[in-house]
Formats: sequence, structure tokens, C-alpha cells
Amino acid sequence: MAHANIYERQTHVRQLLEAGQKMDAKLKKELAEKYACSISAIFADIVAFTRPSTRESAFVTPSLKQKIYNRDGNTCQYCMSSTSRIYIIEHVIPAALGGIAKEYNLVVACNDCNSKKGRSVWIPENLERITAYHKEWRMKILAMAESE
Repeated sequence: MAHANIYERQTHVRQLLEAGQKMDAKLKKELAEKYACSISAIFADIVAFTRPSTRESAFVTPSLKQKIYNRDGNTCQYCMSSTSRIYIIEHVIPAALGGIAKEYNLVVACNDCNSKKGRSVWIPENLERITAYHKEWRMKILAMAESE
């Protein structure tokens, strides 16, 4: 159920973002207290207002997952480990930053790397291969990784 003041909260968050306010942990906590909501709700507002608009989906279909596993095998494309028991399909550019569910933005990652990476952009070992036909995406990945 939505909080009674959700629209007021979202308006405030949007105004802060438009004013260029840095949304650090302290400010998120203050906003959560002010609007009697979780910090996660504040974070969701920030993501909703800052995520680049795209018509592409971030959802990875089962057939696309299988295609990525077939391409990368059971090898993490960040640490190159093949000894992990848990591998996942991971967005190189996270969905929260505008990443999409296309072969050139998805890699196999071990659970440890995926957890450490979070919402950042890391350069996968197979970047040249997966972006061979999408050089503009390769440049976007490299630029985003460098800016972090």
C-alpha cells in the first residue's frame, strides 16, 4: 500500500534532483524519516527519476539467458572463475543506469562479483567479443566504467 504522502515525497525528491542536489546516504535517511517511509522507497524514487528512458526492456527472457550461458559457459566474465557454484546472467550496464537485456549487455557472472559490482559498471573480459557489432555500446560501457 502506498504511503499517504507519496506524491508529496516524489515531488520533493524530483525537485532536489532537478536542483542538482547530491542524494547521499544522510539526505536519503532524512527524507525517509520526513515522509515516514523506507530508504528503499527514496532510492526507488531516485532511480525512477534518473533512469534514462528507453523503450528496451531490462527483463532477461529464459531463451536469452540460455543463449548467454551457451556463449560464456560457467565462467565469470569479471574474475574469470569457473569454480563458483552460483552463476547468474548479469547486466554489464545495470538496468538502473539504462542497461537493456540484449546480448551485448549481458554476461555470466559469479555471485561474488555480481554482489560486489552492484549498480556500477565493470568491464567484462569478453567485452570485445560481445560488442563486436555494437561499437557504440562498447564505448558507452568503457566511458561509464571510467567515470566511476
